[in-house]
Amino acid sequence: MLRSLVGSEMCIRDRDAATKQKIAIGRVFKGSVKVNDVISVVLEGRNVTGLVKGIKLFVGVDQVPVEEAKYGDIGAIYLQEPIGEKIPLAIGCSICNKDNTVAYPYKKPDEPTYSLRLRKTEAPWKGKETTDNFSLLPHIVKRLEREAMVNSALRLEGLNTPEITLMGRGVLHLSVILEDMRREGYEFEIAAPSVLMKTIDGELCEPYEFISLEYKESLTSDIVALLSQKMADIGDIKQLSGGRVICECSMPVRLMSNLPTLFNTMTKGDGVFNHVFDGYKPLCALETE
Repeated sequence: MLRSLVGSEMCIRDRDAATKQKIAIGRVFKGSVKVNDVISVVLEGRNVTGLVKGIKLFVGVDQVPVEEAKYGDIGAIYLQEPIGEKIPLAIGCSICNKDNTVAYPYKKPDEPTYSLRLRKTEAPWKGKETTDNFSLLPHIVKRLEREAMVNSALRLEGLNTPEITLMGRGVLHLSVILEDMRREGYEFEIAAPSVLMKTIDGELCEPYEFISLEYKESLTSDIVALLSQKMADIGDIKQLSGGRVICECSMPVRLMSNLPTLFNTMTKGDGVFNHVFDGYKPLCALETE
């Protein structure tokens, strides 16, 4: 019988403090997996083998050690990495039989649209409200690496340099991460966030978001005027039931900072605002808000 653990949605914890083993949390979708099985971890073309050192199943709020996990079980698998390689554990990876690596389709998270630079603090009061370890760059890097394992939209660059670049889906996304670290006692300095730009075929491009707005039909003229001021490419406006409409458009990320607030004010909290990443397009205008 084929023994495989394939998880289309897997939540990854960093490492077990005592054994230094990586832990994958997910559901068995096919076959089974036993302790001491050699498995393959597949993610975006990467295929790395690992050894199953332990299995714990979730029973209520408890974790029960077992020798085998079967189809339908939800649990944690403790994996030992091969020498000289790192297992590509991340949300969305698949764990399969090493002789039959049939991975589930992987859906990549949306591209980051904002970035900011972080470095260790040089303030004269550093260490007065926390320990020195929380202000050292290596400890900050380890904390960010743990965050990146479970926060699939976060990208990190320059981990081996004095200045680390964090890239995320927006200012709120990055600020939540930094606030969590601050409350845990970490000390650091950051620069103001900025929109990520790319040069594609020699042309400077910026990120766009596809926006869907639902509101009362009587507000259509005001909403369209607002979107036009924001350089939005307005698409279809469709009729819904109950005198409501839905408007779709594409807009530069750098002009969206106060759009949700303005939209909520205009609709008096009755509107619905959704947006997803739409891609990189040529810079629409040099001026910002």
